[in-house]
Amino acid sequence: EVVGWASCQPYVLATLFIPCALIGVLGASVAADGGCLEQKYARCMTPRLQREGMWVHALRVINQSWPHAEHQLYNGAVDATPAQQFRHCMHGLLPPSPHLIFLEFGSMARFLDLAQTELLVRQLLSLPSAPALVFFTVREFCATAHLAWKMKHTPHKEEPDLPADKGPHARAEHAFESLCEQYDLTCLSYYHAFAPLYLQRAANFARADVAADCLHPIHGTRGVDYTADVIVHWMFYWIVDWIVDVIVHW
Repeated sequence: EVVGWASCQPYVLATLFIPCALIGVLGASVAADGGCLEQKYARCMTPRLQREGMWVHALRVINQSWPHAEHQLYNGAVDATPAQQFRHCMHGLLPPSPHLIFLEFGSMARFLDLAQTELLVRQLLSLPSAPALVFFTVREFCATAHLAWKMKHTPHKEEPDLPADKGPHARAEHAFESLCEQYDLTCLSYYHAFAPLYLQRAANFARADVAADCLHPIHGTRGVDYTADVIVHWMFYWIVDWIVDVIVHW
């Protein structure tokens, strides 16, 4: 599901007409799994993530689709790090003068300080480059997903799903959507994108397909493709919306 507000889209679209737009990423392990291309020794540089990561895939689409093909990606995600921790170290984790920043904070909802998250948003918006901000939110959707990282736990396929509207992850996502509305940002939701089909147990949308550990899309047989699809769909949503707006006001 794409949750966004039209007034911010022309600005983001214009950003990508800059000859060399700088795209940054802040977040935790899900964001690190999105990959990177030119960050020596970074976890996001593993061969699989360079090939399949959602940010890398989005960058390739941008560079193939926009007039300029030299946009750059810098992935500053740090495993197991909630949003508030970036308030004090974000400058070393972002490209200089970023034009577009993806934020993935939903996966750390259990440890999130929502008031500090809003302060981080305000800090990012006040940067001299005035970057466009996009929340890309991934959430836990079964009760023991948070054990996976320390116990190598894989939730059983029959384990019940968490309620869609309760718990820290639902609250965090709702808070992000409120920030998007208040500050004219864009929110993208992996959970809302796959949940209708997942809850119906549709083909190719089983737990093993979207995220076998109930959190990280990279652990789903189709999770990497689905996350990239959400981002690419959103980018082309801008274009169509922009073209329609131009035609209507011609």
